[in-house]
Amino acid sequence: MPGPSQVFTHRRYKQITAYLHYCDESAAKPRDHIDYDRLYKIRSLLETLKASFQQHYNPACELSADECIIPFQGQWVGRQYDRSKPIQWGVKVWMVTDAKTAYNYNFDVYCGNDPDFEHLENFGVATGVIIKLTQKLHGKGHIVFTNRYYTSPQLLEYLRKVYMAGCGTVQKKRKHFPKQII
Repeated sequence: MPGPSQVFTHRRYKQITAYLHYCDESAAKPRDHIDYDRLYKIRSLLETLKASFQQHYNPACELSADECIIPFQGQWVGRQYDRSKPIQWGVKVWMVTDAKTAYNYNFDVYCGNDPDFEHLENFGVATGVIIKLTQKLHGKGHIVFTNRYYTSPQLLEYLRKVYMAGCGTVQKKRKHFPKQII
């Protein structure tokens, strides 16, 4: 192994990483199991990142909620296409960030059906995402800014009940949207 002042060559780095594997395969459930996790190989890394983001940063009062696409061209069932994004094909990640600094406070990688949304079945997916990502901030008086995909009367009512506020653009034809506002 090289000393502290030595550097690996690219070839040597490739040789070493070819034998490294970071996933405990024994913990994986079969694909046909109800609790199968498509991200089981990197789940521990994702959870460590989330915990670190939340432990080391206190977000300001204003939060922003949106999704992003991480470029990915391989074959994976969670790969998404979004023509409105600069990167159109990739892995969708929902995020809640500090609106002033853009620091990522919480995130969730989309990979199809999510068992965490089962208890949120009265809400749509968009509302459920915001509820799930802001759970640790309930009761702290934060304001969540959303785009028209997430903004709904159900979300704003829920945020009010948990002592948060919401602000966002709206779709006129959104289901359950009050006619008086339009």
